[in-house]
Amino acid sequence: MFLYECVMGLRNFNGNGAILADDMGLGKTLQCISLIWTLHKQGMYGGHHSVKRTLIITPGSLVKEFMNSPLYPVMIISYEMFLRSVEEVRNIKFGLVICDEAHRLKNTTIKTATMISGLKTKRRILLTGTPVQNDLKGIHSLVDVCNPGILGTQSCFRRLYEEPIVHGQQPDATSEEKLLGQTRAAELNRLTSMFFLRRTSEVNSRYLPPKVESVVFCRPSLLQLSVYRHLLTSRVEGSRHLVCIGALKKLCNDPSLIYSQCQQANEMADSLDIDQEASVYEGLDRSFPESYKPDRFTTDHSGKLQVLSHILAQIYRIGERVTLDLLQKLCENRSYDFLRLDGKTPTSKRQSLVDRFNDKHCKIFVFLLSSKAGGVGLNLIGASRLVLFDIDWNPANDIQSMARVWRDGQKNTVHIYRLLTTGTIEEKIYQRQTAKQGLSGTVADAKESVKIEFSRDELKDLFTLHENTLCLTHDLLQCTCLVAEVESDDECQSEPAANQQSVTRPCQLGSCDNNSNQKNLSIAELMDWQHYPCPSVPGSDFEAHAGVAAPGVAVQAHAGVAVPGVAVQAHAGVAAPGVAVQAYAGVAAPGVAVQAHAGVAAPGVAVQAHAGVAAPGVAVQAHAGVAAPGVAVQAHAGVAAPGLAVQAHSGVAAPGVAVQAHEGVAAPGVAVQAHAGVAAPGVAVQAHAGVAAPGLAVQAHEGVAAPGVAVQAHAGVAAPGVAVQAHAGVAAPGLAVQAHEGVAAPGVAVQAHAGVAVFVALAAFEGGFRAGSRTLTGFSTHALLIGYRLSTSLVAYQAGA
Repeated sequence: MFLYECVMGLRNFNGNGAILADDMGLGKTLQCISLIWTLHKQGMYGGHHSVKRTLIITPGSLVKEFMNSPLYPVMIISYEMFLRSVEEVRNIKFGLVICDEAHRLKNTTIKTATMISGLKTKRRILLTGTPVQNDLKGIHSLVDVCNPGILGTQSCFRRLYEEPIVHGQQPDATSEEKLLGQTRAAELNRLTSMFFLRRTSEVNSRYLPPKVESVVFCRPSLLQLSVYRHLLTSRVEGSRHLVCIGALKKLCNDPSLIYSQCQQANEMADSLDIDQEASVYEGLDRSFPESYKPDRFTTDHSGKLQVLSHILAQIYRIGERVTLDLLQKLCENRSYDFLRLDGKTPTSKRQSLVDRFNDKHCKIFVFLLSSKAGGVGLNLIGASRLVLFDIDWNPANDIQSMARVWRDGQKNTVHIYRLLTTGTIEEKIYQRQTAKQGLSGTVADAKESVKIEFSRDELKDLFTLHENTLCLTHDLLQCTCLVAEVESDDECQSEPAANQQSVTRPCQLGSCDNNSNQKNLSIAELMDWQHYPCPSVPGSDFEAHAGVAAPGVAVQAHAGVAVPGVAVQAHAGVAAPGVAVQAYAGVAAPGVAVQAHAGVAAPGVAVQAHAGVAAPGVAVQAHAGVAAPGVAVQAHAGVAAPGLAVQAHSGVAAPGVAVQAHEGVAAPGVAVQAHAGVAAPGVAVQAHAGVAAPGLAVQAHEGVAAPGVAVQAHAGVAAPGVAVQAHAGVAAPGLAVQAHEGVAAPGVAVQAHAGVAVFVALAAFEGGFRAGSRTLTGFSTHALLIGYRLSTSLVAYQAGA
């Protein structure tokens, strides 16, 4: 109805145009096809049709998508063909003009926008998923094409709206400037809302699988740092800035991308015929070692390539597929099957490549996609992982790329990895992207102004290499999460300072509030994300999923539950004892230190109850206000039974050396577990209904395992070793662990749940979030664990669904 009312002049504004700016994947094409059919079949009051002919101008790669509709009185033409045939098109009388991907018209001075504005057709519809890109000038240009004159001249628009809105969002803006900016933004939104409709992906997000976006800051290699320093100190001041920026961006990806230019510059310098662009690269080849061979592919000289190589290796194991920009050599080197679509791919062949990749029987692992050639309109739902290797100044291009995989028809959880080189120009570009997206949210999405945390001086500092930072973006947020936060109790045994840090911090990245469905990430929203750093204990790194942790050397939990210490995390009422303990959903595990849930505190050496079920230890805290102190005691429903090691059920306690009762029947012995009222003492132990008893050898029931020397898990998956694996996301502590649902990952570190077990041990590991230190090595993501050596250490920001 919105489009129909606009083009038929039924809305209260002077014009017959409309801008449909729905997010990608919400069906803008389908809405237009429905409108065309309606206008061609009937008039406003029935009878004769309202429109006889329709012109659709679209990117060449999308022509076939519109051609799938059997509408014959419709001309579908690409922007390039329209410019070549504009005189012939002008001679045809069209009743409606539709411009798809209309953000291409953001500049009214370009020939395409001028030619479309010169058409005699008054009914015009502009389709774009990213109406605001670099600045607010684009809004004026789009409005001037569809409804000329409504926003006045461009200079008037800049004075009345653009300058006050932008100035009001600066960190140093006065209260008067902020108020004026908010007022003008509201006025602009009210004025454009009559013909401008924008709905975000939140409308459709409930029907789509989750989306997890990770921004990974990768440490540059030693060669990258050396060349970067040389480039900044030699030719930047005397060269054109755009040339320098291009060189720095290539260097952030891989030094081999500029090596050929370095050699060419030296040859030109010898002949005294060197231009300004080539002078940027002059002398840079001296930063490369003599053994450097650009023709031999290697990931050793690029931090981002090393990280990407690990990511692809882990994704390849679990059988999902990826779409990413560039990097054909990496796929060839690793023997990954791939397809490629870039600007050189003929338009006639592009859709066939997409259809082949989306075929569920296709064995292609990677789709190499140029964001400029395939960033709009294409449906790549055959992939569930997107890697953005090269960042764009315009955030809309990256957003368009993300929408290729997270759209209607996608069946799997979508993971997006944006790789940035730490401390370089790529971080500066990313900071500008967040500022631009905040501007987009202010006007196009009618949201409140977002406070920009980066000053102009910080954003202008493009040509500075920050070598002594783990993440410049994180530093600019002035987050204090790198300072150790230790929660201790008077009765708790103290741990070394390096192990006492808390990973629950003020700067939370990606948590349980499901912010991943919101497309526009503002700088202020970064403070609502949750960090996923490496642990401070050398030797391993692992990450928990859905509140399920596998204790080992160090543990990180999900959904805002952090586990500082050496090893501990519980799930669904099952606790795993260790040296340090953190509760999940009211579930605590006994150990040296204890944290209670829901207002129940249990200070002491080791104690916490859940739902009336406690785990015995040296000290005891009862449930529902009933305490039973002793050497090792905890009762249920107010019944306490002191003894050496006792646990009762349904109010019946049985003291003994080692006792566990079921349904009120207790059987003391050396190692005992009852089943349906029948006790079987002995060296080995059998558990029932999720109740495990420790012993020398243990057999689990229904996927629940008990820690011991050797362990057999559920569903036919055996993992004999020093330690244990349980069922339904419940892990048991130890040095080696076996995951559930047929996926085994024994080793030093652990990842369990939902059939995903990923393990990478670190031969050399140092640093971590230590007090007074800013060294950070390793990273982990949702349902994915990857460890990195110190040379490629990084920190990951992750938005979890």
